[in-house]
Amino acid sequence: MTGNRYILRLVLNVLILMISGFCWSSTWAQVEKDAGDRIARYKADKSIDFANWPEQGKLIIHPSDLSNTIAKFSGKAVYLKDHKLSEIDGIKYERTTYRTWQARDGQQEELSVWVTSMGSVTNAHEYLLSRWANVSAPYQTHTQGHAVGLDVGDICFVMTNRVGGIHVAWFIRANVVIEIRAGGSFMTQVSDLARAIDNDIKPVVQLPDHTQQLSPEAKMIFDRLNSWNKRECDLIERPETRPRNVKTSGESNAFVPMMKRQLAELGVKVKWNADKQLYEVE
Repeated sequence: MTGNRYILRLVLNVLILMISGFCWSSTWAQVEKDAGDRIARYKADKSIDFANWPEQGKLIIHPSDLSNTIAKFSGKAVYLKDHKLSEIDGIKYERTTYRTWQARDGQQEELSVWVTSMGSVTNAHEYLLSRWANVSAPYQTHTQGHAVGLDVGDICFVMTNRVGGIHVAWFIRANVVIEIRAGGSFMTQVSDLARAIDNDIKPVVQLPDHTQQLSPEAKMIFDRLNSWNKRECDLIERPETRPRNVKTSGESNAFVPMMKRQLAELGVKVKWNADKQLYEVE
């Protein structure tokens, strides 16, 4: 009898896991569908005017550390920075997070800045839409920055509170997406901080004109290669500079040669520019 109870309990546990997995899969599928529907809606929204977002295809920016710039606006507050390489829809990107907070009148106020470097301007545009779409809240409208006196980046959008303060600002400069979120007294500094960041990342790397002659397939591979972790690429291309105790990841060791080989098969030869920290077409 005891053995039968054990078997029955085991069967019930398996059934519960199967039902849970089905429910989770269904829920996730619905989340993805909702996000896709929101992206399509944003693209069709006349106030967003996505079809006319500027396509500065030659500009690729690799932003420097913005710690000092942001620190000017955060005062003596606690400060945190982190960096990671991520992927969305097969596109690699680098995102750096700057976060500062302070206690004021018994309330915690926070200022967060996300700097996301994509492999191309087109990817940056799509990434911003995905950021808007993949939130728990329903479809939200966004105000163009110039409507509230904030003219930064190639495009700029904001969300304001009831009294007109900016608590979220997004802007794109070439292939870099900036997102600023502020609470409390930090909201009064969003506009000035956005202008300071935009001023710091404006210097750009001008890719050779002949990169614009690449076929769509080669251009996609070239952009993917240039979206890879710059530090890893530099160590692979210049192994003599690698510290003895530092190793590149197995993923990078496989990815970089594979992308270069695929480009070579399409008749495109690339070289690593260590000063600019990117690949260029020879």
